[in-house]
Amino acid sequence: IIHDYYDDNINFFAEYCLGDLSPIVKNDGDIKGKKSLFDYIKFQKHFHNKLQIENDKNSSAVVNDLRNDPNFSLVKNFCEDNKISSQISTLFTFAGKMNGGIYIQQSENRTWLIEEIELMESVAEQLSLAIDRNFNNEKASLINHQLIESSLKLKQLLGHEKKNAQNAK
Repeated sequence: IIHDYYDDNINFFAEYCLGDLSPIVKNDGDIKGKKSLFDYIKFQKHFHNKLQIENDKNSSAVVNDLRNDPNFSLVKNFCEDNKISSQISTLFTFAGKMNGGIYIQQSENRTWLIEEIELMESVAEQLSLAIDRNFNNEKASLINHQLIESSLKLKQLLGHEKKNAQNAK
């Protein structure tokens, strides 16, 4: 699962499933699946906060047995329903704010390799930059649109003022 996270909102997410795992969100209209996934993502954020690993850089948490980890008792049913037993979760931040996350999950308990964790953190760093760049581009486009509208309104007002000044002569 890959997702963004801005101001406690998730604007996009992507799931890729292999083997006996199936997507949490079955289709675009799957409201229940989306709510379930978004609740799980919010849980992950709180989990990282609880471990105090959210900071100015990306943070990873490795859990080899989610179903028996007391930290995951709140999402035990979610994990069982979705056959999630083990995961690497990496939340990424930009300018001190979380802006997304990646979760690699397995249906079997396993021990994750250092190389897998390092790869996740490397990918997360690139995604964090891309998400922040996209968010800032959207903000810049909105501001540019507002400036153009304001400029047009000013031109109209100036045109009316000139017309009124000519009529007053």
